[in-house]
Amino acid sequence: MLPEHHFSSSPESPGSPCSSESSVQNFIPKLPPSPGDYFVQVQKDRIFRIPPPQNSRRMAVYTRRASSRRRRTCLRCLAWAASPILLLAAALAVLCLVFRPQKPVYSITALSIAGFNVSSSSYLSPTFLATVRAENPNQKIGLSYLNGGDVTVSFAGVSLCRGDWPAFFQGRRNLTSFQVPMTGAGIRLSSAMRQQLEAAQRRREVALLISIKVPVRLKFGAVTSWTTTVNARCDVTVDTLTAESNIVTESCQVKNVI
Repeated sequence: MLPEHHFSSSPESPGSPCSSESSVQNFIPKLPPSPGDYFVQVQKDRIFRIPPPQNSRRMAVYTRRASSRRRRTCLRCLAWAASPILLLAAALAVLCLVFRPQKPVYSITALSIAGFNVSSSSYLSPTFLATVRAENPNQKIGLSYLNGGDVTVSFAGVSLCRGDWPAFFQGRRNLTSFQVPMTGAGIRLSSAMRQQLEAAQRRREVALLISIKVPVRLKFGAVTSWTTTVNARCDVTVDTLTAESNIVTESCQVKNVI
């Protein structure tokens, strides 16, 4: 009889068929999980705020540096933009100190009026002839009056006539007198204005306003400035609105030079 073999319950030997099959299964690549929703649990003590507490001070420093850098950039841009204006202001200040510019002085020395019948209710076409005295008080600046100058006469806010200021050059410390003819057309006075003018003539005090607006260029030696505008206001009182009118009071003031 053959001897009986005793089989132990120990694991199968590596060379057994079952062992080979399990080894092959270990080398099979794992497929990625199918798409879907997943939930990740994190321990509560591992959750941090953003930024972490230890970095908050660093973030504050970076924020202050960025804000300061933006302010410096804005200030540089403003400085570059303002530099031409500052240079122009400095040049004007130097010109004022060197040349000491003064406003021109004007006066109305005579005023002749025709075609102004106060008692008429029809349309009027008056003519005025004003003698103007223009003075340039500057010792180092000449005045060049350009075309386009305007002179108007009004009474109580109503324009009566207008004329052209002549174009000419006025040298330093110069005094020039000239006449400005002015005309009006289609002027119809209201009954209230006629009564006001008649009363003023009886008092021999007719208050007129002569306005002057003329473009001018200043000449500083060999340099000529850009075109500016001289505005002047002359308050003139005459005794009557005729050719023989006499000036009772007169005052001219240069309002601005722009």
